[in-house]
Amino acid sequence: MIRPLAKAEYYEKHPPFNLQGIIMSPYGLMIGFAIFAIVVMPMLKVDPNEYKELMGDKQAKEALVGGSSDITPAQPRLS
Repeated sequence: MIRPLAKAEYYEKHPPFNLQGIIMSPYGLMIGFAIFAIVVMPMLKVDPNEYKELMGDKQAKEALVGGSSDITPAQPRLS
C-alpha cells in the first residue's frame, strides 16, 4: 500500500498584512505628502505683520550688540 509523505498544498499561503509596505508604496507616499500639505503647511505660514515685527526686533538686537549677523566678511573696496 502507498502512503503519502506530506499533505498536498494546492494554494500558496497569503503573506501577512504589512503596514510598512503600504506606507512605502508610491500611493502611500502620495497620501502622506497630501496629509502633510493639508495639515502642517498651513501652520508654517507667517503673518506679514508678525514677520515685520520679528525683523524689527532682530535689527534692534543687532544695534545693541553693535555687529552684524552676516557670516561673510566685508569685501574690500577696489577704488
